[in-house]
Amino acid sequence: MFMCSCATVCCMKTQSEYILHACELRSCSQAALARDIGLAPSMLNQVVQNIRPLPRDAAVRLEAAVEKEFTRRDLYPADWGDYWPELIDETHPWPLKQEA
Repeated sequence: MFMCSCATVCCMKTQSEYILHACELRSCSQAALARDIGLAPSMLNQVVQNIRPLPRDAAVRLEAAVEKEFTRRDLYPADWGDYWPELIDETHPWPLKQEA
């Protein structure tokens, strides 16, 4: 279960849910959010429908658009440390990969 840091209680699990939450936080439509984070509205809609993942560069812009109410760590819980090592710190360690 992943939780964002917003003041309301919310437990979100999918990028789709985070995007819908972003629209609520910003009081905007999906199309407006898409434009604000540099995506075509149709691409963001495909993310919301779980057809494709949110592009990683858009995740950076989405994090900024919601003023870090949720982060790239939330959007990519399985591999955020591989793509954004600058986010690794004592509070958010990145697990070492198991050697075969």
